[in-house]
Amino acid sequence: NATDALVRSYELQSRLDLDGALRAARGAAERSPRFAFAWARIAELEFGFGRSAAAREALARALELAPRHAQA
Repeated sequence: NATDALVRSYELQSRLDLDGALRAARGAAERSPRFAFAWARIAELEFGFGRSAAAREALARALELAPRHAQA
């Protein structure tokens, strides 16, 4: 499910597999397109890769779904 995919994203990050972490976060968003936490996670990882336009898009989606999302 989407939550498991998001957990997997953090696990992969802890193993320094940032590409895998991003793929897992995207998988969470694909499984549950209205999961704001997944979109915020995608934004965080895209920003870390220096892809600010992609990060802004994902962040906008996260805030559209959950305007009071503290992490976003």
